[in-house]
Amino acid sequence: PSGAGKPETGCSDAAMAAAPDKPEPPSDPVHRAVAEQVAEMLKWDRAVRADTYDSVHQMRVTTRKIRSLLQASEDAFGLTDDAWVLDELRQLASVLGVARDAEVLAERYEHALDALPPELVRGPVRERLVDGAKRRYQAGLRRSLTAMRSQRYFRLLDALEGLVLAQPPEPAPGEEHARVTIDSAYKRVRKAAKSASHAAEQERDEALHRIRKGAKRLRYVAAATGESKVSDRAKTIQTLLGDHQDSVVSRTHLSQQADAARAAGEDTFTYGLLYQQEDDLARSSREALDDALVALQKSVRKAQ
Repeated sequence: PSGAGKPETGCSDAAMAAAPDKPEPPSDPVHRAVAEQVAEMLKWDRAVRADTYDSVHQMRVTTRKIRSLLQASEDAFGLTDDAWVLDELRQLASVLGVARDAEVLAERYEHALDALPPELVRGPVRERLVDGAKRRYQAGLRRSLTAMRSQRYFRLLDALEGLVLAQPPEPAPGEEHARVTIDSAYKRVRKAAKSASHAAEQERDEALHRIRKGAKRLRYVAAATGESKVSDRAKTIQTLLGDHQDSVVSRTHLSQQADAARAAGEDTFTYGLLYQQEDDLARSSREALDDALVALQKSVRKAQ
């Protein structure tokens, strides 16, 4: 979300209104989890405005959690797949992602270069990789803050608080609300894993990324419904494939920066070395995936 709007306050109109009585927490576990995450989002909102370390990351994670939980329980919130709230959450996470991705790369390259013997760090590689990523982070942070000052953003916050406070819509006569379980979320992971096993080489990275997105939703739903073992196993897969996706992004960036360095007449040896390290990390993540998927399947079966 972007555009000019309200002054920077750090909370929505609804959040600023003092409630005389604290409402009872929702009885439905997913509804309760959404309420908790909306409160977290407001907390990280203030931290992002203060440029607190890791706050952009935490706000982005919280935004994605809310979206995943709402998607897992659309009926209970009176939503559909194309609900504007879901799309706004996706776009907000995308805006925050510009700063977050740069922050990840800056830290990643800084640690990698610090771990190398000095004689293997050749040319102004630190200036290109670390300092350049830090500049992109600042640009991304400014873009995020612009979005968070907009009427569009405050409208989203008000809508989320409205969803938390509203009673679930009444089911049709003779029907009941479907209880949210891990089954649907797990089927998405299983389907994505099957597709990835048959994916062509050029489609493999995107196929693995789909497994990660499914595991992320499963993790949040399992945590909300008390299936802690399933949540832990899903988190393991999410972490493995998160490392893999970060490696994909990093290798693309390293190739681009190596080309720029070569054009400037600089030594590109270190870029190749870092690229190989990233490739090794991606391979080890893929090799560990099958065992992680088997462990997840076992934990799901025990939970059913």
